[in-house]
Amino acid sequence: MIKVDIKDVLNIEYIPIVKKENVVRLAEVKVGQEILSAFDKRSEEILQEGFIKEQYRKFAEKSIENYLKNLSGFGKWLSRVDRYLLKGNLLKNKYNKKKLLAIQNHVECEAHRELVLCGLKGEINSEGRKFEK
Repeated sequence: MIKVDIKDVLNIEYIPIVKKENVVRLAEVKVGQEILSAFDKRSEEILQEGFIKEQYRKFAEKSIENYLKNLSGFGKWLSRVDRYLLKGNLLKNKYNKKKLLAIQNHVECEAHRELVLCGLKGEINSEGRKFEK
């Protein structure tokens, strides 16, 4: 939360809050100081050249496996077998570089992306699936 004071100069005061279950309260002094300290640190970090881009790259690197699992259609149990017994090799073999480049093209190309979205929406909203097994 912020407190804005506009008199002779603009003054902004950050007020640390915490959420516990469905209630939002002012943070206790020590917790509030920790929140504001972490906030100041993040504020300094985002000013560094390339910081946001690098953090986003790291986040994408951690997230891609979940996206590929969802696209693979493996399901919960096959994903677990792959992760624990096969050390992820099933997913790695399913998505070789050529297949990853094709997916990248479908996502980056606006025409492909719009066509896939339209097709998916049609599948979701249709009474019967067009290519059921």
